[in-house]
Amino acid sequence: MRAVIGRDDVYNHYIDSTQKALYARVLPLREDFEVLDFGCGNGRWALWFAPRVTRVVGVDLSPTMVSTAQRLASEREVRNADFTVLGDGAPFPDGSFDLVNCVWVLKYILSGAETTKTIAEFSRVTKPGGYVAIIDQVNWSGDLLVETEGYYRGRALYRTPGFYIEAFKNRGMHLRYHAVTNASPLFWAYSRVQRALYGPAKTSLRPGLRWIAAASVRGDLLTGRAMRFRSGHHFFLFQKEGEADGSERAGIPSRKPGL
Repeated sequence: MRAVIGRDDVYNHYIDSTQKALYARVLPLREDFEVLDFGCGNGRWALWFAPRVTRVVGVDLSPTMVSTAQRLASEREVRNADFTVLGDGAPFPDGSFDLVNCVWVLKYILSGAETTKTIAEFSRVTKPGGYVAIIDQVNWSGDLLVETEGYYRGRALYRTPGFYIEAFKNRGMHLRYHAVTNASPLFWAYSRVQRALYGPAKTSLRPGLRWIAAASVRGDLLTGRAMRFRSGHHFFLFQKEGEADGSERAGIPSRKPGL
């Protein structure tokens, strides 16, 4: 996870666990779903989806990441996940996927036109009634360009939640769920003290650190609403216009905080 999240193993465990706990609770996954993981990295999400759906396709700009994802899928004997470099081969046909997943990718597309084009492609390849799930960092007061984001020193643009909601709406996709992720005060208090005293925790998680991370995961969904103005990590679930697919019966909460 250091390759796709950060250098601190406690932070990585917390981020990965809270995000997947939210997905497990909210996404209306079915065994017959076909999923596109856009910006798949080393397969962190695609390999999580694989045992829950019929097929996963992961795409990424980095041949190294794609190669790593392929290797990990082979090592874990995952047979229903394919990985490819973005741009290789023909475009996906219209309505190819029941779900498109995109985590921490759109913020790195600095051009508004390119971001809008990418969102249009998400809508195009999504089946009627299907979903697009994104996690990205936002800024409530307006677009914020970050010149050296995190450990990787890459440029990123934190857009407003309203930008994503409007851009997807213009492509026939409506917001079904919007929530803060990674908002536990227990974790962030621990993280700041730990970094100040010892720097990033690069070694394997000790039992005490695992307990802190696990407790933070359990409290995360409870504290997210109160922390929404302090946390920039946001999850959006959009649904494409089209025939009903039983999603209401799947129990998707209609939560749209701060809107």
